[in-house]
Amino acid sequence: MAIRAYGVPGGDEATQVALARGGDARARESLYRIHVGDLLRRARFLVRDAAEAEDLAQETFAAAFTSLWRFRGEASFATWLYRIALNLARHQWRAKARRRAFLRAFTWLAGGAAAETSTTDGAADAADDARVVQEALAGLSPKLREAFVLLALERLPGDEAAKVTGVRAEVLRVRATRARMRVQQALRTARGEEEES
Repeated sequence: MAIRAYGVPGGDEATQVALARGGDARARESLYRIHVGDLLRRARFLVRDAAEAEDLAQETFAAAFTSLWRFRGEASFATWLYRIALNLARHQWRAKARRRAFLRAFTWLAGGAAAETSTTDGAADAADDARVVQEALAGLSPKLREAFVLLALERLPGDEAAKVTGVRAEVLRVRATRARMRVQQALRTARGEEEES
């Protein structure tokens, strides 16, 4: 008698994964239904609330189904899903930490040297971040630095920045994004964080 564990006749986990890898929508839906409850429960331990856990679970399944060719079956599908969820959560944690460092640096830059008089670790970290940001800005080409200062620091609307510079707003946005990426990389390097692939 055929096993019907996953809703498809003869469907053990390896068969389901093989079918899903080949694009079978029923197999993907079946894998999702079987594993979503456990993944949501585990995701709640990794993030702050139920909404974030649901988002993480959805991102995990999207990543899993996109990269099913990587699943070699050395661990269970559930374990593989959890590894993906954990990696996504770690990526989110690092991104949040970088954003906080980035915002601290710009808060310090906007507030002047007042932070230097504080002896708290947070102020010292912000001062260090600000120095890294200043050095990174100094290393940018004039075009990138100009776009970054106008759009990111001065927060001018794109159309207004375009009028100031005589450069199209879309071009300025691309330049500001490139500049931001370089500044963020400088902050990651200064903090000894891994470079993202």
